[in-house]
Amino acid sequence: MALTSFDVKESAQAVGVSYGVMRKWRTEQAFKKMVQAHTAEFCGRFFEHIRKKVIASSAATDRLLKLPAAELAAQQIHRKSYEEFSDGWMYSDELMDALREILAKTLRDKTWARDNIELLIRVETLWTFDISKKSKAIQRNT
Repeated sequence: MALTSFDVKESAQAVGVSYGVMRKWRTEQAFKKMVQAHTAEFCGRFFEHIRKKVIASSAATDRLLKLPAAELAAQQIHRKSYEEFSDGWMYSDELMDALREILAKTLRDKTWARDNIELLIRVETLWTFDISKKSKAIQRNT
């Protein structure tokens, strides 16, 4: 529950413990280590998911570009969908900070420019953050 934007009372209710128990857990070192481990795991899975989407998208684009011009012109262009990130409004600020830090760290790496796939991963990630931010704002206003 520490990876969500739920407050302590909402988290306690969702887990089925008292508010006091949840507050105590959040101060314990073992709980904090578990949150760090879950954050790292989530971030790894998050970026792996984006990497797979980018590779699939890149392969689809390559197939399209090999088509003759007449066939290419007849193709319907599909808008990218990021429905799987519609829960971005629930990400805690700490989780979003961890995701942004990983992104910032990889952008500082000068070797990324050699690989177009890696560049696309960064662009897709930025789009994903934007979508998460918008969905969070929409959710708060409804």
